[in-house]
Amino acid sequence: MSRIQGAMVSAFLLAGASPLTALAQGRGTEPTAIGAYHATVGRAFSVSAEEVGIIWEWGLDPDEIGVVLFVASSAGISPDAAASLRSSGIRWADILRTYSVGAGALWLPLPSGMDLGPLGETYRAFSQTPRTSWDSIALPDHIVIALVNLRILAREFGVPAANVLKNWGGDGDFVSVHERLAR
Repeated sequence: MSRIQGAMVSAFLLAGASPLTALAQGRGTEPTAIGAYHATVGRAFSVSAEEVGIIWEWGLDPDEIGVVLFVASSAGISPDAAASLRSSGIRWADILRTYSVGAGALWLPLPSGMDLGPLGETYRAFSQTPRTSWDSIALPDHIVIALVNLRILAREFGVPAANVLKNWGGDGDFVSVHERLAR
């Protein structure tokens, strides 16, 4: 973070505002919803709201903050390392491979026969691949984002991942899913 960005974050914190609020307003999204979602993601990884705000300054979509923290936690690296790679346009599958976090780490148990929507093809690949080779499955960005968010929200709300998947339905973002689950 530059000195100017650091000064802005400090000024927001001193004024009692969250850097997330200013960033959300700049991106045209609902700051309250994003702030609540990021607070949940931060709790899932024992990361402060300020740290989540700093990660978000890398210009990532709100849904990707959880992926950054998942990769950092799984690989034992700084969240800024993962965020830097992603903000430079590198695909999540390549970032996972760089830090030896395989697709198997993203797999979640979901009921058989359930409509998996956009996860259907990925789960077919899991079912047709020996478990020992799951880490060789290449996942598109939207699937990585979905699997990480399903895991986080299921754990934090104490509901099965299948319930989170039904709330998502393959459409929209996980900030909205968070809002629906929080009601």
